[in-house]
Amino acid sequence: YEIQCVTGVQTCALPIWLPPFLPKAKRSPARIDARLSASLTPQVDDPKLGAPVLLLMFSPAQAAVVTQVDAPIILDKRAGTWARTFVDSGGQWWFFLGAGGGIVAAVDESFEFKEDDLIRLTDRQELQDHGIVQCPNGDYLHVGSYTQQDFNDSAHAYRYDAEWNLIADAVLEAGVQGAEHNDMTVICSPDFQGVVFRENGGQGGQKGRWFGFDAQGNVSGPTTLENTPQVTGGAALQMGDEMWLFGTQGYQQDPLQVKRYDKDLAYIGEQGSVTLSPDGGQPYWTQGLLKAGDYYLLAHMGRGQGQNFNADTGNVYLSVLDADLTLLEQTRISDYQSGDAGMRPSLMRDGDRAVVSWDANLKPNLALLTLDLSGAGNLDSGWETGDTGSGNSDGGGEGCGGCGGGSVGGLLAALLAAGLLSRRRQ
Repeated sequence: YEIQCVTGVQTCALPIWLPPFLPKAKRSPARIDARLSASLTPQVDDPKLGAPVLLLMFSPAQAAVVTQVDAPIILDKRAGTWARTFVDSGGQWWFFLGAGGGIVAAVDESFEFKEDDLIRLTDRQELQDHGIVQCPNGDYLHVGSYTQQDFNDSAHAYRYDAEWNLIADAVLEAGVQGAEHNDMTVICSPDFQGVVFRENGGQGGQKGRWFGFDAQGNVSGPTTLENTPQVTGGAALQMGDEMWLFGTQGYQQDPLQVKRYDKDLAYIGEQGSVTLSPDGGQPYWTQGLLKAGDYYLLAHMGRGQGQNFNADTGNVYLSVLDADLTLLEQTRISDYQSGDAGMRPSLMRDGDRAVVSWDANLKPNLALLTLDLSGAGNLDSGWETGDTGSGNSDGGGEGCGGCGGGSVGGLLAALLAAGLLSRRRQ
């Protein structure tokens, strides 16, 4: 048996021994992420193993954040991509789909909708990629890309009120040769309202291009952002008076990096990084980012080690990070094996329920989660939101959450009762 441990930024794999007198069902192999809270004791010889064994000391086990994942729902009445869900201040759920220039509908808990209920948001049928977030006052900021000559060489921004009425819109760029407006990172917070595109030909760790777009339709930029992570398929939060960009080091390349920018969009530095390693593979499209108290809750895509998926598709995962950007737990939400799979994940929370959404084979998919946020601390700690914006969560402005979790059997918790177990389910 083996336990995987994390000590600061270092990782290690250490053997553990489960006594043979325990029931066989309780001696099944297990791998658990753990954070050491005390130093290791000296090695001792164990005659049963015939080799030295490290005795570990841990702090008490931490409860899983995700306590239930319902079976995914496929909404097959309407084809489309960029499936997103929102919940407004009155508790009404909305479903967005990047089809026909962007459509939205009010939905109940089944998330089914009728064609007559659809609200068509724009007159640009040619919109290709979409980024849409909720703003502090309940408005929505929507950015879409389209093609005039080169693929995704143009971008258009829209602002809607809480009832999805158009307030303002503007072309950000049109027909710019070599520009890359796909898979944009959008943020709408008190001090940062706009979009980040990857700079032409840039990869993770290089540069991004910022366009501001306020509620009056004023456009600013482009402004160059230095030292960005991978912003195509990334996410952003306002933390204090700073903007934090979350993205992988490169396309399908660990680790997840967090870079900080001030109100003038000057680079401050890297807040930290974390290896996600979904099923031993690589993460990407780290889009569904929300903040709930001390947790960062992240819906992202991943390709497990040895998995073969077509194009950019893969499985959907939920990871939860603590305030120090340590990976606490991770759950695989979908179960695609090969070929065409999921894409473009998103996340929304309302209290202790959350919705993960994505599309697969041009069909929107949803998974409902039950959460335990008792360990998250203060859930009403200010406006901090990412890809899918804020929801009707706990009466505060902080927004939404929902993320991955797993459980550790009572046997192992008892054997390691002296320690901290950050549990991970895959």
